Amino acid sequence: MDRVQPIHYFGIIVVFLLATLGLKAIFALLLVFLAFIVGLFFCLIRDGYERRETMKNQFEQAFNSFRFLRGLPFAIEQSNRFSDSSVYSDRHSMTNSEVLDPLLEQMLDNVMRDYIDSWYNTQLTSDKLFRESLKRTARRTIIALRTWLVDFFRK
Repeated sequence: MDRVQPIHYFGIIVVFLLATLGLKAIFALLLVFLAFIVGLFFCLIRDGYERRETMKNQFEQAFNSFRFLRGLPFAIEQSNRFSDSSVYSDRHSMTNSEVLDPLLEQMLDNVMRDYIDSWYNTQLTSDKLFRESLKRTARRTIIALRTWLVDFFRK
């Protein structure tokens, strides 16, 4: 025996409804169902417009009140660390000795103060980068001399 197709079930339902309720009741049920569908779409569209307006107002308010940050706060606090004058402020050990390094730094500061600063500040400019660059060059020279002496005496 063949299976009953779904369309046959629909036909059976229509016949029983017609026999039980009559033609006027079927039209009344269809009208109620159609009114339900139309009312559902109307409510969905009305609520959608209301929500769209509230979201539009919220987005406009957020857009108008938003200001971009001027950078990361911790980077702004440490921005002076990246200035030109701090490029040469790192001090490296010249002799690997805790006793000799402060003495050499003091001697280097005194030489810079007595011989370089007095002439350079009055004759040319008061740029501090030149002074720091000279100190860095002197430190590197002392490090190179130390390395050469260590290698010379090891041989």
